[in-house]
Amino acid sequence: MNLTNIEKTLCLNINHAESFIFNTKYELIIKLILSSSTNEFRACEIGNELIKDYCSIDDLNRADLKDLEFKIKKIGFYRQKALRLKKAAQLIIQKFNGVIPSKYDDLILIPGIGQKSAKKFLSLVEDSNYVMVDTHLRRVIKRLFNSFENLKDNEIEKFVIDNIENKNLTNFSNLVTSFGKDFCTSLKPKCSICFFKNFCNFDK
Repeated sequence: MNLTNIEKTLCLNINHAESFIFNTKYELIIKLILSSSTNEFRACEIGNELIKDYCSIDDLNRADLKDLEFKIKKIGFYRQKALRLKKAAQLIIQKFNGVIPSKYDDLILIPGIGQKSAKKFLSLVEDSNYVMVDTHLRRVIKRLFNSFENLKDNEIEKFVIDNIENKNLTNFSNLVTSFGKDFCTSLKPKCSICFFKNFCNFDK
């Protein structure tokens, strides 16, 4: 089975629901920073509460760090994320005059926004087309193609780009990530009802 056939199978069986619902770039940046190593829906829920108190990048920049920590305390790594939020606001104001950038090379300069988050931002804001390698996509690809166990993220990205016929990279990434969350989970994958059980050798 090749990647194009995998994508077709997922299209028929997976209903991808976008976690990141937002009204402004500022709101999306906050949610992406909060989502690191955290359930995306939980990050968005806390993000929605946070923007009620800090309505703008200037408000976030002026926020008291301890107060910020308290407001996001229910999320994992809250101290680290509170500091990232503060530093992100400071950088956006100082380097980009308070305007959240829309270029990949600029976005990855923002504390808490790595390569995956920058690509996610651009896919949602600019409808850009990217392979978004996250823990779920990485796990699924390595299980389906067990000879790829030692592949690095940039090698996985190249493999996907080279082997998806329609080049709809964002859609493929979203489908595989949803599949990884719902079926091909880390601890108890649902191998007995998996669409690829006759192809995958993970549980054999």
